[in-house]
Amino acid sequence: MIVRWRIQRPGRRAAQARLDFVGGRRLPVDLYATQEAYILRATVPGVRPEDIDIQVEGDLVTLAVKPQAHEEGRRYLLRELPAGLVERRIRLPEAVNPSKAKAALENGLLTVRLPKAEHLLPKHIKVKAR
Repeated sequence: MIVRWRIQRPGRRAAQARLDFVGGRRLPVDLYATQEAYILRATVPGVRPEDIDIQVEGDLVTLAVKPQAHEEGRRYLLRELPAGLVERRIRLPEAVNPSKAKAALENGLLTVRLPKAEHLLPKHIKVKAR
């Protein structure tokens, strides 16, 4: 009896899954665009607002979250919650206006609104009759 092994190359779906998740302590986020701004949402359960640092430089957004440390002396059977600094850097398609950015934390969901730079927004020119 002859047994043949067929090695399949990973398809697009498998390759995309590897790009989307690289493991480790990655901060999960959603990012979408409206006409005026980029909206970034991240799940940060159990984190206080003062433990979140958001920096914007041009088109680069950095989220740094420091969850509360695990209690020492406990014998954990499973420990998946992050205990140290978790940082995520996201490059946006274009620059934003950091002075008008706003962030809110509600029920463990961080929402950051990053307005697009003024020079990138569509301009309406009013036409006057003479």
